[in-house]
Amino acid sequence: MINDEEEEEEYRKILDALLSNFKTFASSVTLSYPGEKPQLAQFSAIKRSWENFTSDAEVLVDKYQTDGVVSLPKFMAVEESLAQYQKLVNLLIEYEHAKGQDAQLQLTQIVKYSQLLLIIAACVALIALAAVGVVAIRRVNSFLSALQESYQDLRLAQVESERVAEELIQFIDTANALIFGIDANGLINE
Repeated sequence: MINDEEEEEEYRKILDALLSNFKTFASSVTLSYPGEKPQLAQFSAIKRSWENFTSDAEVLVDKYQTDGVVSLPKFMAVEESLAQYQKLVNLLIEYEHAKGQDAQLQLTQIVKYSQLLLIIAACVALIALAAVGVVAIRRVNSFLSALQESYQDLRLAQVESERVAEELIQFIDTANALIFGIDANGLINE
């Protein structure tokens, strides 16, 4: 059977653990809301509510230890302090949940905008590539046209050269005078 001292010691351990956990919670909340004054004010209310609960609980335990009984109004006050604390903590949790959902929505929008930006960048790159292709094709066509003109000029020069050679051969064949051919060194070659 558990005696009153063991129950009190167990209660003290639980209370110490709760106080330690609350201090950790308080530190993390304070760091989580550096610029959010309404949330810091709400947390201050939670902290006061916690202090009221622990104070009321201490009075209740002390009264039980000295008298061996606890009055119903004092027990109800402790219950009310705990209920108020839980209500405020639940509001903070709801706020955090909503804040998390907002952050997730913003992240989803960022991802969508990033995808759209990638599509736009790909389209711009494709347009730039097409423009470079058009310029390259025009240059190749221009080069081919110039090459074709050069070939035609060469062909015309060759036809002209053949015509002149034919006229010279005909002239030589039909001439009534003696004709000599002299090369570049001044030597007679024909």
